[in-house]
Amino acid sequence: MEITLDKADEYFGAENHTMSAVWFAYERQQRMAAIATARRVLERSLHRSLRETQDSGEIRDDYAAFEQALFELRKRPAANANQGQPYPAAQDAVVAEGNQTVSSTFPLLSDDALRWLGWNGVAVIRG
Repeated sequence: MEITLDKADEYFGAENHTMSAVWFAYERQQRMAAIATARRVLERSLHRSLRETQDSGEIRDDYAAFEQALFELRKRPAANANQGQPYPAAQDAVVAEGNQTVSSTFPLLSDDALRWLGWNGVAVIRG
């Protein structure tokens, strides 16, 4: 799968991904910019270019880029087209214990992106 907005929209389709509503809460331009940012962040972190196409399998640069793009977007509130207010699904949920999942290896990268790249070093930090 190529690393394009159309392919990202397909990846985050309602029938494919549980975070579909969050992805589509952002404007087209925001999603395009997030993909470009994700590509730069991942390439800089991996010290290599992302593969545009690959055989299906456990390591998927394209899926990692899409998950990183969503991660980048969720750092910022999405505007609801009708009200200009943050879209509720794009806001962080409050967890009673205050737990936050943080990658033990790359705290600025999406855990889901890391999993698509074959990295599984995730730690749960309480408090």
